[in-house]
Amino acid sequence: MKSHKFSNFSIALSALEEACKEPIVNDRDVAGIIKSFEFAYELSWNALKEILADQGISTTTPRDVFAKAYQNQFIHTDSEWIELMNDRNRTSHTYDKGFARQMVERIKLSHLPLLLKLKEDLSNFGKQGPKT
Repeated sequence: MKSHKFSNFSIALSALEEACKEPIVNDRDVAGIIKSFEFAYELSWNALKEILADQGISTTTPRDVFAKAYQNQFIHTDSEWIELMNDRNRTSHTYDKGFARQMVERIKLSHLPLLLKLKEDLSNFGKQGPKT
């Protein structure tokens, strides 16, 4: 898939992946990973929204995008995407050091692999359609 939104998502995801590889030295590193996650998340659902629109599927909210992406086999699990969305919402409304450190671990262990899988699947979409 080649689009401006997908390209921006790929760039943001690369930044997140790179940030997650670096050792955490201070609170700024934690905040940087969380901010990179927020960018990658926002661009992921916008890329999905665009591909769904190209298929004639209208969506509104991120929750709607993920539900319809799951129904149309662009993503393979809806519960993980809902959890990712919920964590994204938590990052914008809550900040304390303990929470932030826990969130970084969730990002590294759960959300980054999910976002990388989406990038792979959307990259292959133009070649073969959605995976079943």
